[in-house]
Amino acid sequence: MGTCKALKRDGTRCTGSATYSDDRCWAHSQHTEAARKRGRHRGGRNRGAGSGELGELKAKVRGLLETLVEGGLETRVAAVAFQGYGVLLKAVEIERRVKDTEEIDQKLEEMRERLDEARREKYGDLGA
Repeated sequence: MGTCKALKRDGTRCTGSATYSDDRCWAHSQHTEAARKRGRHRGGRNRGAGSGELGELKAKVRGLLETLVEGGLETRVAAVAFQGYGVLLKAVEIERRVKDTEEIDQKLEEMRERLDEARREKYGDLGA
């Protein structure tokens, strides 16, 4: 699997992986043109829970699956791509957990500070 043969809008060569039989990536392959068109047609309707990095990942997986079902992609290539998407999904999940943990730690620290302040107000500074 090489690099996509397409040129980007700015005239530079695309750096995506050429996973399709026409030596192009998902964004440039003729095999995914219909899926890309459907995605553009939907526009901003998918904002919210399906937006951001996770939404992009889901859209790419759906596009890859549609291309596979339509016969525009070899199963072995699709299998490797799906494995890669699985790794990305795990990374997104870990990133989400880390963010949640950091938020909980911050809230816990704020609660400790409030508790210490309330104790000082009630009992005075016991550390002096």
